Amino acid sequence: MPLHNSSAEVLRRLELSVLIIGMAVALYILSLGAKKAFLANLSDGLVLQDVLLTAFSLVVMGGVVVSPFIMLAVLGKKVSGKGLANKYQVTGFVISLLLTVLSIYLYVDAHIIVSTDRSSTAGLIFLAVPIWLCLIGGVLYGLLAFLDSRQKSASS
Repeated sequence: MPLHNSSAEVLRRLELSVLIIGMAVALYILSLGAKKAFLANLSDGLVLQDVLLTAFSLVVMGGVVVSPFIMLAVLGKKVSGKGLANKYQVTGFVISLLLTVLSIYLYVDAHIIVSTDRSSTAGLIFLAVPIWLCLIGGVLYGLLAFLDSRQKSASS
């Protein structure tokens, strides 16, 4: 039995791989800040409440950081298909690729800002980045899914 993957399936796997790489890089950059937060807790004296609060906030931030990538993966499922890849699937892959590159740039920049700015609100930039990524990616991919569904309904 030969293994034959259609170009649409291969493109979808590539898109998911790109999103997973972007998610891993974003979580790694967040973990660099987490290390500093835990070291600051240890230098102030080990207080269980501070450690638990820091751990909880990092779990919440991890969820926020991965949300744009999960959103694109879910929206991409609406555009994915079988057989030959169509222009909407290729465009979806390009959107995912560009948004992943943008996210890596923004998270590296956010880490630099947080590392050099000692204000108590500097870490909020890690909330702003995923919000912007969700907004940009959601609008672009949502429009793409809408156009794809219109084409599918018109051709039916």
